[in-house]
Amino acid sequence: MEAAIAQASNPTKKRQGMMSQVNARIETETKREADAAFAGAGIAPSEAIRALYARAAALGSSLRSVGDLVVDGDNDAATQSSREATFERATHAFEDVLASYGFTVDVGSFAPMTEQEIEEATYQDFLAGGAR
Repeated sequence: MEAAIAQASNPTKKRQGMMSQVNARIETETKREADAAFAGAGIAPSEAIRALYARAAALGSSLRSVGDLVVDGDNDAATQSSREATFERATHAFEDVLASYGFTVDVGSFAPMTEQEIEEATYQDFLAGGAR
């Protein structure tokens, strides 16, 4: 996987096979800031996109969320464990607040959202609020 990312981010390495073009819409301010960051690191935007695609290709069917693309491979298990623990605490936080006011909650009547559903809902809320 790291070899694929390194190859994708190495402009001097001769690539075999055909190249494809990717078109994407990105908020102007985000693009400006990312371009500045890439320039500061000496990375061409095309190199960054190739690295992103190489990471997705390396993950293959194990790719589950955008977080999988940006989390360091060495920390994936620790990060996932931390996310799960946070998610578990969060699922009981509302219940705990209600209990502190004397309300009882039938937890069986609620269907908790998966982390992926929460990420999607957050993204949809962001889109509904308009791009900045």
